[in-house]
Amino acid sequence: MKVLKLLLFNLILLSCLLFAKKSRAQYFELNKDLKSYNIPFKLIKNMIVVELNINGKGPYNFIVDSGSPLVLIMDPNLIDTTNLLNKRTLLLSGISEGEIFEALIPGPQNFDFGESLKSVNLTPAILKSDYFGVSNFMGIKVHGLLGYEFFTHLKLRFDFTNSLITVFSENAKISYRKFQKIPITIENKKPYLVSNITFYDNSQCNCKLVLDIGAGHGLSLEHTNLKNWPVTNTIKANLGRGLTGLITGEIGRVKQLKIGKLKINNPISAFPLNLHRSTLNNNRDGNLGTELLKRYTLIVDFKNELLYLKPRFVYFPNQEHDMSGIELYATGKDLNDIYISRIEPGSPSDEIGLKENDQIYKVNLIPAEEIGVEALGELFKSENGKSIFIEILREGKRLNFIITLKRRV
Repeated sequence: MKVLKLLLFNLILLSCLLFAKKSRAQYFELNKDLKSYNIPFKLIKNMIVVELNINGKGPYNFIVDSGSPLVLIMDPNLIDTTNLLNKRTLLLSGISEGEIFEALIPGPQNFDFGESLKSVNLTPAILKSDYFGVSNFMGIKVHGLLGYEFFTHLKLRFDFTNSLITVFSENAKISYRKFQKIPITIENKKPYLVSNITFYDNSQCNCKLVLDIGAGHGLSLEHTNLKNWPVTNTIKANLGRGLTGLITGEIGRVKQLKIGKLKINNPISAFPLNLHRSTLNNNRDGNLGTELLKRYTLIVDFKNELLYLKPRFVYFPNQEHDMSGIELYATGKDLNDIYISRIEPGSPSDEIGLKENDQIYKVNLIPAEEIGVEALGELFKSENGKSIFIEILREGKRLNFIITLKRRV
């Protein structure tokens, strides 16, 4: 599990929220002649990717992110591509004190999914530089995040079986049969729910979690000076990247997570260490991401502060963390060249001599570009004790390795 909560909006963008409060309401609106509309999506690295247009141009790939308080364009090339005029510069503060980054705020832009679903008064923030390298992590071009404004006026059903988001009009009849109704709260443009979490010492916590469609991990609980969760058998890990660099912490498991009457046993959790606590955190304990949420069909209703969950009729094996110690990124014109970005110390890949910046050339005799970053990530957490043949390119030479996967969590 590579925890890439892409922008950690719990820690940044107070100025964005203040800006939004001064502007007109921003939202998406369904064509008045329609009761519902289906948007196909791709689930990549447990992130929901949809295609949309901006100012009649596109399509562009956006990650649907309920944990983001705004719509964000991460690809600075869109500044010119979409002819975004009358731009203002906004300063963003990062995870550490004193770090400042720049984004642009244009006037309202026209976002749409065709004639059926269009934005109203939507003003995005545009990063002036690609701080995060999300496309390299995902293995496809990602242009931005679709946040709070996508959720605020719509009821949305997320169907992971058929890879569809269904957008409902206000007067549409929705079947809630076999769904469990869960209350949520919307605070500072972010949805929160309460989940009962049991740890392996049998202690429990009614934890306040961000409902974080847009986070590829399952569960994250934040270690702070005030909260130190009773976990054992953890490993140190890189948990992603924020505005100021790598986010460090641990990976472990909790005994059980409950949402209403629904239970998930032995889920993996990330434990970020000593994150800078901003006023936007609302005393939260962590977040709940798509790796666990995809076990259900979801209906999200921000207006009435409700979440509906229905278990899918799909077998979900026990969650596994990466067993190789390899972190990958894709580069090149078509993001087909796959490299090692980091090796976890003491991991199987470290023990056999793999190194950062090695290019993955073949895996089990199949060219890496045919497999792709996502499938390789799944392979590396597939089976404890499994041996995998890897051919890499290093300084113009081909080298062969056999890595034996090892369960560490």
